[in-house]
Amino acid sequence: MKKYLLYVFLQISLLIFSFNAMGSGSTGGGDNLSRDSGAAWYYDTSKTIKICFSISPDFGLNEETIKKDVQSAFKMWDHYFLTKGICSEFPDEQKFTTKIELLTQCNGKEDLTIYAGVTNDTVEAYKKNFHNPTAFVARTKLDLENLWAKGFIWLAKEKSVILDGITGIDFPDWNIPGNLTAMLLHEIGHIYGNEHVEETIMMSDMAKLLMYDNYFLKMRIDTFRELYRCNSCEKRYTGLIDESDKANTFLLFAQISGHNLPNNSIISLRKEANSKNYILSLYDDLNSFRDNLTFEITDERSSKESASIFKHINGSQNYTTSNIVYGFVVGKNGNKFPLVLEDNFSNGNGLFPPRLIGFLDGKKVVIAKFYKGDE
Repeated sequence: MKKYLLYVFLQISLLIFSFNAMGSGSTGGGDNLSRDSGAAWYYDTSKTIKICFSISPDFGLNEETIKKDVQSAFKMWDHYFLTKGICSEFPDEQKFTTKIELLTQCNGKEDLTIYAGVTNDTVEAYKKNFHNPTAFVARTKLDLENLWAKGFIWLAKEKSVILDGITGIDFPDWNIPGNLTAMLLHEIGHIYGNEHVEETIMMSDMAKLLMYDNYFLKMRIDTFRELYRCNSCEKRYTGLIDESDKANTFLLFAQISGHNLPNNSIISLRKEANSKNYILSLYDDLNSFRDNLTFEITDERSSKESASIFKHINGSQNYTTSNIVYGFVVGKNGNKFPLVLEDNFSNGNGLFPPRLIGFLDGKKVVIAKFYKGDE
C-alpha cells in the first residue's frame, strides 16, 4: 500500500509544476510543494543527456541549424555554471550535467525531445496548460532515485503565433539571428530549475526579447541584469557619464581628480575575482586621457527576490538578488568621496542598468549608467 501511495504521489507531483506560454512557473495554487517541483532535471556530470528531434518541414529552419542552436544553448549554460560556480557545493554526481548527445532519431532512448513545429497527443495534452504558446517545456517522467528525467521542448512554427494585443507582426521569425538560441536558452533554463526573472534570459515575456533588435542581448543569460549574482566573480561595468547630471558629475570629478574631464569621457568599474575593491577608470574614446581610482568598499547589502533559480532537487535553492555597494574613492587632495553602486535592480521593463552615484554638496549625483560584461 505504501509503495502504491508513493507511486501516486510521484505521478501527481509531475503534474503540479507547469510553465506558461513563455515558460513561466505555476504551482497550481499550492504552497506545500514536493521537493522536485520546479527542480532541475539532469544531474551527475558524468552522464549525458540524449536529445532527439522531430522537425516540421515548415518550421522555418533546417535540421542542421536547429541542432547547432541546441548545442550552442547548452554550451552557454555550461559556461555559466562554471564561471558562476553554480552547484559547486555538491559532489559531481549531484551537479547539473550539460553533456549532450544528439540522436539521429527518436526511438524511446532519448531523455529530451525537441519538437520544432511538430505536435502529437502528448504535446497537445500539455499545450492545454498554456495560452497561445510560442514555446514551452514539459517534464513527462521523473526518476528521483537516479536524479534524472524525461521531457520535451516544444517550439511553434514560424509566423504561427498571434501575439495578444499586437497586429501586423509575423511571429515568431526564427530566421532572425539569435531568436531560436534565445528561446532555447530560456526553455533549457527552466530545465535547470529556473523560474522567471525579469531582465534576464528567464524573463516572463520572451516575445519582447525576440522582437528586440539586439543580437548581443539574445545571446546572453545575463541581459540587463544577472540571473545569478556571484560576489566572488570578476565584475566589469562600462558606461558613459549620465547626461541628466553631467554638469554636477564634471564638478564632482574636478574635485576628486584635480582636473577637468573631457566631454567624451567613458567610465568603467572592474573588480578582479575574489577582490573586495573596484578600480574606477575614467578615460576618453581616444584613450588619450585616463584616471584610475580605487573604489574602496565599506559595505554591501543584498535583497532576495521571490523567484527561485537553479533549484536543486536535494534542497539547494538560490534566489536572484539586488545589490547596493557602499564605498569611497580618495581624491588627489586626500579627501574621501563617498560612492554608491546600485546593481541588479529590476523595474520590470528592462531599462534599469547598474548605476554609480556620488554626492556633491550633500546632493545625490547620478554619475554613470553601465552596461554589464560579466559572462
